[in-house]
Amino acid sequence: MTIITLIAVGIASIFMLGAIVSSFWAYTILRDKIFLAFSILFLFSLLTEWTGFGYSYFTRKSNHFIFNISMWVDLLFYNYWFLTTEKNKSLHKIVILIASLSIIFALINGIFIQGFFTYNTYTYYAESFVIILFCIFHFYSIIKEETIVYPLRNYIFLINTGLFFYFVGTITYFLLWDYMVTKQVDVNGKIILYIQFILDIVEYIFFIIAFLMAIKWKKTKLY
Repeated sequence: MTIITLIAVGIASIFMLGAIVSSFWAYTILRDKIFLAFSILFLFSLLTEWTGFGYSYFTRKSNHFIFNISMWVDLLFYNYWFLTTEKNKSLHKIVILIASLSIIFALINGIFIQGFFTYNTYTYYAESFVIILFCIFHFYSIIKEETIVYPLRNYIFLINTGLFFYFVGTITYFLLWDYMVTKQVDVNGKIILYIQFILDIVEYIFFIIAFLMAIKWKKTKLY
């Protein structure tokens, strides 16, 4: 891990800590367990990130299995998140079907195709497309709402917007990976690493705002 990478990880971790603190604060005030679940997820992600980089640095071995575990946890959590927040009955049934298929695919890929010790890129592609699709479902549901909706006061909208920007950004670069390597633009993968850190920060800024808005507006239902 270079000094620049270490600094990037450190900065991203600060924003992740902000998301942990703000989500737990939302839980203590609103007593909604979903905020506690976010706190646990972020804490797990933070520990996984530092464990993965530390393991690779000290052992000089692949840390792919560590990040595979984190990826599977994210997939399960966000499938649950969209299952509980999608209120449109027709879309909710589609979310159940797609979420179930994505979990089955992740298991098959992790066991029989790419394996546990190789980074599960197929699973990441599937997870990204699924989450992007679910975010679009949510945006569509807001547009179709008959009642007045204030998206910027809606913590669900803010969280899904953060997820949308993050996964659209990362999946776009991953799909261009072969081209970038062929053209020797990012042979060592450093650019994708820094792009991911930037997208991490953007995502966690949306999360922090979402939790603060939940504290401010959820009790009054002004969203």
